[in-house]
Amino acid sequence: MGAFNGNIIKFADRYYKENKTNIKPLIFLFVAAKANDYFKKRNVTIVETITNLANDIKYSMASAVAEKIMMILLKAPTTKSF
Repeated sequence: MGAFNGNIIKFADRYYKENKTNIKPLIFLFVAAKANDYFKKRNVTIVETITNLANDIKYSMASAVAEKIMMILLKAPTTKSF
């Protein structure tokens, strides 16, 4: 696992451990598979994982991901997003 992914996973894991009892529901959406693979072994609520990323990410794909995130945030009673 690269340093970038590793740091994001460490941050998310620490955030989850510190807030799993304070924030209900605490849900995750992952872009790429590494974080999904890490967290699915840890009883975390994963609403979606987007893994069909190409090396050349286009605006249309980024826009579709942003739309999914916005719809999830509008439906779920969350207090924070990262």
